[in-house]
Amino acid sequence: MKEKIRSIRIGDTFAGKLITVGQTNKVANKELKVTGITQDLDYLKEFGIDKYDVFVKDALGWGDIQLWQSFQRQPISVTYECGS
Repeated sequence: MKEKIRSIRIGDTFAGKLITVGQTNKVANKELKVTGITQDLDYLKEFGIDKYDVFVKDALGWGDIQLWQSFQRQPISVTYECGS
């Protein structure tokens, strides 16, 4: 079973940067909504390093989903969707 990631916290477990699916962020005068967070299993298999990718889309629904940020080689706490 593949778990769906709800949020990740980068850095310290309590005070690190929190990114949650559905949150909006203002970037370069645009509102971008986080549409998904995935673990890059191919990267893990090839390099033995966890890598998480954050995808966004314009908050108004315009344009394509695009990769916004990637995180690797740092502490990451993952929260998964439950009960869906």
